[in-house]
Amino acid sequence: MESGKLQGRGVPPRPIRELRDLTRQRVHLWEDLNRVKNRIEQLCQTCNIKVSSVATDLFGVWGRRLLEELGKGERDAGWMADYAKGKLRDKRGDLAWALDGTFTGEQRWRLHKELGQGKWLEEQVPALEEEIERRVAPFADARARLMTIPGIDRQTAWTIVAELGVDMTVFGDAHHLASWAGLCPGNRESGGKRFSGRVRKANRYVKRALCQCAWAASHTKATYLAAFYRRMWVRQGSPKAILARAHHMIKVIYQVLSRNEKYVELGGDYYDQRNRPRMVAHLVKRLSRLG
Repeated sequence: MESGKLQGRGVPPRPIRELRDLTRQRVHLWEDLNRVKNRIEQLCQTCNIKVSSVATDLFGVWGRRLLEELGKGERDAGWMADYAKGKLRDKRGDLAWALDGTFTGEQRWRLHKELGQGKWLEEQVPALEEEIERRVAPFADARARLMTIPGIDRQTAWTIVAELGVDMTVFGDAHHLASWAGLCPGNRESGGKRFSGRVRKANRYVKRALCQCAWAASHTKATYLAAFYRRMWVRQGSPKAILARAHHMIKVIYQVLSRNEKYVELGGDYYDQRNRPRMVAHLVKRLSRLG
């Protein structure tokens, strides 16, 4: 400290901090909603209501009506199965069998309360997103540039702006930003022996958002990010490839925000064009093996 080697932590301005609180609150609302849905599913399983074994979505249009009728005390499984819609109508026999369960008065009361809590949480999300849109408006230019990166949508751009801010000078360079977000390999070494390279715990909101973006980018067509994922997937498998993809994306985000430029797509054949002679030799060798 006396020699001046300790650097102060950059504190973002108040608009960024307030936006961060709202985006994190949105994450917490979705987490609470998922917990409610899991409790409802567990309650149905306890009462021998095995709808999830027939229908993929218990909380669709028909599933919600089913849950409301169960909460009211409806017991006719065939009558409830007859209200199935779309492709589920072809499975009415299986649905009637899956709905042949028993709800006690206490369980119906719990189901009614859980449905009410889930409905309330669903009503809070649009209002919160509207407030986020209003507060992120001053950073519309940065958000638009972030959305040019494959895999980043409107909600993810909110999170990036709220968690990282728009001033990248506080991080020094892209490598420091990746380390701050917990998206760089661990550096555990002692006595010349290297231990686990597992990433450390850091900003879980940024890490989760970037891993989701990496997974979305890996499914895009004819993009450099998808080619990067496939290249890493062959070497290290899907989980490590996703994390490596997220590490690369946060460095791209640093450059996009610091340079005030849009993302430049390199193309899905970037690696083939970069190693063109090597790729040609490899393909010729394969063709020769086929005769």
